[in-house]
Amino acid sequence: MAEGLLDKANIILTPTGYKAGTMYNVAPIEQPYEDFVFSRASVASRVNSSGLVEMVGRTLGSNLVQNGDFSEIGPDLVQNGTFDLGSELVRNGDFSDGTNHWINNASAILSIENDRLKVTVDGAGSGYGQQDIIGLTVGKTYQINAEGEIGTSTRLALYTPNAGFNNLYSDGTISTTFIATSTTENLRLYVYDDGAYGFWDNVSVKEVPYWSLGAKWSVEDNYARLISTTSAGSSLIQSNVFTVGKSYKITLDAIVTSGSAKLEGSGGSEVLRIDTTQSYTLYWSADITDIIFNRRSYTSDVKITNIVVQELDPNDYWNLETGWSLGDNQAIKTGSVASNFYQYSVFTTGQTYKLTFTISNSNDGRLLVYVGGNSVTEDITNTSDGTYTFYANSDNVNLVFRNVTFEGSITNVTAQEVIDTNNIPRINYDSNGENGHWLLEPTSTNLVTYSEDFTKWTLGINTTLTYESDVVAPDGSLGVYRLTNPATFNTFIQSPSFSSSNPLTVSLYVKSTGSGNDNFNFYTGASNVSDLKTATSEWQRFDYTADGSSMYIVNDGDTFTSDIYIWGGQAEALSYSTSYIPTLTGSTETRATETATGAGSADLINSTEGVLYAEIAALADDGTFRVISINSGDNTNIVKFGYRTTSNAIYYEVRSGDVSQSFQIYTTTDVKEFHKVALLYKENDFKLFVDGVNVLSDTSGITPIGLNNLSFTLYSSASYYGKCKALAVFDEALTDAELTELTS
Repeated sequence: MAEGLLDKANIILTPTGYKAGTMYNVAPIEQPYEDFVFSRASVASRVNSSGLVEMVGRTLGSNLVQNGDFSEIGPDLVQNGTFDLGSELVRNGDFSDGTNHWINNASAILSIENDRLKVTVDGAGSGYGQQDIIGLTVGKTYQINAEGEIGTSTRLALYTPNAGFNNLYSDGTISTTFIATSTTENLRLYVYDDGAYGFWDNVSVKEVPYWSLGAKWSVEDNYARLISTTSAGSSLIQSNVFTVGKSYKITLDAIVTSGSAKLEGSGGSEVLRIDTTQSYTLYWSADITDIIFNRRSYTSDVKITNIVVQELDPNDYWNLETGWSLGDNQAIKTGSVASNFYQYSVFTTGQTYKLTFTISNSNDGRLLVYVGGNSVTEDITNTSDGTYTFYANSDNVNLVFRNVTFEGSITNVTAQEVIDTNNIPRINYDSNGENGHWLLEPTSTNLVTYSEDFTKWTLGINTTLTYESDVVAPDGSLGVYRLTNPATFNTFIQSPSFSSSNPLTVSLYVKSTGSGNDNFNFYTGASNVSDLKTATSEWQRFDYTADGSSMYIVNDGDTFTSDIYIWGGQAEALSYSTSYIPTLTGSTETRATETATGAGSADLINSTEGVLYAEIAALADDGTFRVISINSGDNTNIVKFGYRTTSNAIYYEVRSGDVSQSFQIYTTTDVKEFHKVALLYKENDFKLFVDGVNVLSDTSGITPIGLNNLSFTLYSSASYYGKCKALAVFDEALTDAELTELTS
């Protein structure tokens, strides 16, 4: 519209005038605005300014699945996984404080030399110094460390009633453990042979909190160390760490000098092999309650520390039956036994939901998904790796995954309620995201019951269908189906059948899988097959009109050069295709009729003279009335133009007092293309300008009275279905030069 003429218009509607639920005028800019009343009792799709298909009035609620990525993890359940020792219980164990807390037996002489205890045997086979270790807790594990120097003795020995004798045959260190059976323990430091002597130093008794150490385990430098030289088993244990059947993440660090150790499960089974120096991470569904480490090979020197045990899904959102376990942010199915993993109280019965989840490490087996009760919502026969999306109506509240032959991992489970808000108008764009315009359409039903899930369609002979989760669909989402076609005449894929319609228009978004041009045909189940369609490397929406009762993609004797991607199948009982209507849950879907009425007022519309202007394009040249008018609420006083039964015709009429004052028809080029149309009305002066040309004139007639309403209808019928870039009402007659400028 010419910029200089905008100031003269009382009412202006353009695609820049928009807010949720309203088609509002950009003029007038002060109240009263007198905006349009828009109505459509459903959601609808549009092509947005990015060239993507988008639902208008449809939003998704928040994710209702708890811990759907399985990332929630509990606190560390292991106590003292770093093997810190308790306080020292031996008095003067380094013999440095000048006080002798050790007493001798009758066969020993004790002395302190160079901060060491010297034990000399006097008249018997052995002698010792002893100390009562007090402050023990019954049932706790304690570690004894001591350094010995043989001196002139053949051997030394460290003894307690619970630990027994631990011999030292050369200079070195003794480490042993015991479990206290009383609050006091007698510790003895032996030297053997008559007249012999030996030295003891750095004698220590400390609690090993929370751990029970077998005879071959000791603690040093914050490691639990296993030194095994025999076939006898020896365990490092902490009780009541696990709950049987729950899943856990276990981490630890290990230093392996020789041999190997293991984390044990039920019956001594090997859950984790510790045979190299490294950090270990294990995901385990516990079959015992205690955490147990043991030697794995007879001769071993292994140290472990930094043991952490955390429960997966600590809030118990998920229930796992036999064969299901939790791992690294995923639920994992192993084994062939059919079983479920599920979450309670996800859905509200009767609502529609979008469900997504990601599969990895799949064996391409069969997986069932239940949104609600006992009926299968989704049956995936070949669960290849990727992200799956589908929509479902809930008939119960629970979400259930059930393997039939499936083995693999599932994660990123989301369920969002589909929330539809009606009466939201649409600004539509071309597929390249340009040429914005208001879109008004009649009611239509997509007769194809699964418009995006082609696994519900019937495949032809030698044809395969695969889901590719990394391909961008026309709506911007990830994941489309790839149709692999034979090179001979064949029906590649057929939608579920529906009642025969005449006419029937089928449409489909198609894209080549490569850079080549790939040919296909539409077939509707009647005798007609479409002309050849050619897919390119960009998404295109193809359509075909004929009578029929199903939608087929076929090869009518042409050779395919490669596969094609397909999305958004639609079949309508119309002679032309309308905007995409998704059918996602196995039933047909209807987009309701759209109306836009009631703009303007008597203050803004002049009944004596004025101009009605619009830039419009028809949806089809289908021989129906589609009218834009300013009127008095009925057809008695009205100024109108639009399309009618004559092919490619634009007509106008001015009526006053229910008498036609001027009526003419102009045949133009394709009405499906945009045309700028202006109708001037003034007593004895009526003119129609189209695309800068005065195509019709009439110099006889009076003007209507009481004009107060601007509508995309005749007044209450003959709704305007089409596209509109701009609509304006002037309250004065414009000059021919202005009308030429306005419509050029």
